[in-house]
Amino acid sequence: MTDDPAGAAERRRSAEQAFKREWLVESARAVFAREGIARSSMREIAKNAGYTVGVLYNYFRSKEELYAEVLRGSLATVADRIATATDGAPDGQRAAAGLRAMYGFYRERPGDFDLSFYLFQGARPVGLDAELDARLNALVERVMDELAAGLEADRLAVPGTARSHAVRASSAVFGVILMAHTGRLGSLGEEPDTVLDAMVDDLLGPRAGGDEETAR
Repeated sequence: MTDDPAGAAERRRSAEQAFKREWLVESARAVFAREGIARSSMREIAKNAGYTVGVLYNYFRSKEELYAEVLRGSLATVADRIATATDGAPDGQRAAAGLRAMYGFYRERPGDFDLSFYLFQGARPVGLDAELDARLNALVERVMDELAAGLEADRLAVPGTARSHAVRASSAVFGVILMAHTGRLGSLGEEPDTVLDAMVDDLLGPRAGGDEETAR
């Protein structure tokens, strides 16, 4: 077998570019966490990564595009966590395991929770073009699909209603996370984990009878 110097060089170049891109994304994540997304700049992100701002612009057109890439990774990770939790849970506990996995992820990584709300000013989402928005929406859909799969596996919902139940349940979980994140639950004398457990029981218990009858 003969060596292919050109091919080897191309593989090295591709590997270096992939590494550099991932490093820039992680540097952006660190700056966003430290400075807040609104106050962060492309120049600060490049400095944190040890590159010139020109290098950063070779990979990302704007701070919003870079933000979208950071959020993409976050959403993919939470979807994976939900899938792992539901797959590993006993029968009858898969839906609850998925909701708790989502809650646990954002409680462990509050910066990722903040990322999820950066684009909303008042009631209008701003900052992303249609292509970036579509990519992120696809990942949000995956998160909902993973939660819906847990509901179906536990016979708490049928395919036609599982997505709707997943959206409602995840919205309630986000509410608990927000109240905990802002310290409001603590000021009210409530423990976030206890509130989450009670809420999951409220969400999943009453639905079981009705949807199980439908699923039969």
